Amino acid sequence: MDDVRSAVWTELSGGSEIDVYRRNLQRAYVDHMESLMTDELPSIPAAFRARFGWTQVNVSQSDIRPMVREQLEQLQSEVSQARNRTGDRATIAHLNDIDRRIDRILDPS
Repeated sequence: MDDVRSAVWTELSGGSEIDVYRRNLQRAYVDHMESLMTDELPSIPAAFRARFGWTQVNVSQSDIRPMVREQLEQLQSEVSQARNRTGDRATIAHLNDIDRRIDRILDPS
């Protein structure tokens, strides 16, 4: 998960401008992380599981959510630091939005 986060968010370490395509990719990343925090994986038919050796996973009982939470907390910290290193208005707005999205995911109440 660290490798994926680093690859999707490469601009954060250098404080460079994030173009529209990368912003879309980064929003998709956060959306997927949110789904891992809130959704269960679909049930896979027994015949498929047997043929391909698939193990059904109960997300709420696995380590998936704690690991996703840790990744989002790390990302939020990196976003906060990167906001201060860029002057690009679109990038700042994007990072502010990502920060708010992560807040909502980690504390949905």
